[in-house]
Amino acid sequence: MTKTEKIFFSLIVLLPIIDIITSFTTSLPLSFGALLRTGFMFFLFIFIVNYLRPTVNTLFLFSLPFLSITLTFLINFVLKQPFYITEEIQFVVKTAYFVVMIFSAFVFLEKRLVKKDVILQGTAIASIIVGASYWIAILTKTDITSYTYVKAGYSGWFYSANELSVIVIILLTLAIIHFHASRSALSLVAFSFILTMTPMIGTKTAFYGAIIIILSYIVLIIFMKQIKQNLPLLAITVFSIFFLPLTPYMTNMTSVDSPVEKTKNTEQEMKQQLMSSRDIYLGEKKADYLQAPLIRKLFGLGYAGDYKKNPKMIEMDFFDLFFSYGVVGTFIILLPLPVLLNKLLIYRCTISYFLLLLTLALIGGIAFVAGHVMFAPAVMTYVAILVIIIGLEARKTA
Repeated sequence: MTKTEKIFFSLIVLLPIIDIITSFTTSLPLSFGALLRTGFMFFLFIFIVNYLRPTVNTLFLFSLPFLSITLTFLINFVLKQPFYITEEIQFVVKTAYFVVMIFSAFVFLEKRLVKKDVILQGTAIASIIVGASYWIAILTKTDITSYTYVKAGYSGWFYSANELSVIVIILLTLAIIHFHASRSALSLVAFSFILTMTPMIGTKTAFYGAIIIILSYIVLIIFMKQIKQNLPLLAITVFSIFFLPLTPYMTNMTSVDSPVEKTKNTEQEMKQQLMSSRDIYLGEKKADYLQAPLIRKLFGLGYAGDYKKNPKMIEMDFFDLFFSYGVVGTFIILLPLPVLLNKLLIYRCTISYFLLLLTLALIGGIAFVAGHVMFAPAVMTYVAILVIIIGLEARKTA
């Protein structure tokens, strides 16, 4: 490994550890993860600027989103009442992190700073750390529940079940890709840990995401006549099916149609859950947007629209992006995406490339429907890793 690859490998391995520590520091004014990721983002920002400095056009493209984000913040600082500056700044940092991750992936692909096998080894170890800590948390009964109401599910020592669900989908795909390329015991252990988590988290995102990825891989290996080489992975998948009836997700499915004995507290929690549905918040943000002056329609309403108290996002990333940054701001922030996609979308008829693109498309769909991707720094780091892997596969550099 080169020095850069060693740093990159170490970072991947440390990601789940950072997430776990973050879960135990959320009560602090600034969590450990938020502080560390902000510092990491500034380091990458400087790294990207230094790399892009000779190419003025690309450097300008990199600068535009930050100018737009800053302009939105200043406009709403003047016009928005009330303006919760702490929450608004946190949202600005999360948006900036999204932009930095996009360009980080671009630079890593352009400079070819890391090999695919290094990333896959790192994500395999990260998967084992995620899986092992998850089951230790459940077995020691120190886990965090996925839901605060009657649904069942465990998020281990990870703070957000929704974010963990997206991370698990990415790690599951990378474990499959790693096994497909190496047939190693490490990749098989990583796959086993992540697979067993998917129905235990209790979310539809994790469960159906895993089904889509695994079924797609099975169809591909049947089509490519590679079943024999994948028998260990298939055996683990079949074996895990027998335990599905005991998992929280299946409990949630069966409890929908069965009578549940509710206490007064449970009924109140259910009412709160119904009132927090995305369509209600979408309607509120739409009304705020339509009533806003032209400059705020163009550059957005800032964090969570025109709140009175307790700001709440829609949790549908593209809608949150549009209402927060307006027509012009959204266009500018998403402008770098076609440049990055140009590095990824190259025709390659391989199992790995198809499965990786499918996962990226799935993550995009989750961002649109369920959120917790674009404005979740923990998730965006894994998305950037996924994008780099796709780019390497597309360029046949691994």
